[in-house]
Amino acid sequence: MGIGAWKCIDGGVIWSTCACLHSGGSDDRESGWNDNNPSSPFFGRMYVSWNNFAVGSGALFVSYSSDNGATWSAPVTVSNTGTSHRDVQITGDLANGNVYVASMDEGGGGFPHMNTNLIYKSTNGGATWTNTYTDTPFPGPGVTAVGYFACMFPDIGGYWRHEGWGEPAAFNNVVSLVYTQHGA
Repeated sequence: MGIGAWKCIDGGVIWSTCACLHSGGSDDRESGWNDNNPSSPFFGRMYVSWNNFAVGSGALFVSYSSDNGATWSAPVTVSNTGTSHRDVQITGDLANGNVYVASMDEGGGGFPHMNTNLIYKSTNGGATWTNTYTDTPFPGPGVTAVGYFACMFPDIGGYWRHEGWGEPAAFNNVVSLVYTQHGA
């Protein structure tokens, strides 16, 4: 078990395996981004972020490859606090090669609960990470809960698990994050 990667160089016809990124049975919420800007200082680098729930409260990690997935860096710790910071999505700024991981403190889950968005930034190709933004807590979405996860619909005991995770974007050092919250 763990995180593996596949690659394709012919538009999706033939796929081949890459090296294993991480071996572990407690990995969750993997996300990937590739720097495809020829003028970037990290052109061609592939990044994968994930939570490892075997470390702390679900430590957030990133590994990267500079050789088309043949080898991967050792996991780099982005966040390992007493509170789980869920991996939402990794993305990058094609203008300058900076990489961002959107993360969320889900306030303990369930419904109702309060979420907090966080943004981590790397300016050195994923070697180190800094928390550059921590949002004000906001009410997480949902109408009911099944265990830890809030659910969008109450039918059949609750379904469509969603904690409000969003999608980051970055260009020319402007970072945006869209996400879901409860209420108006």
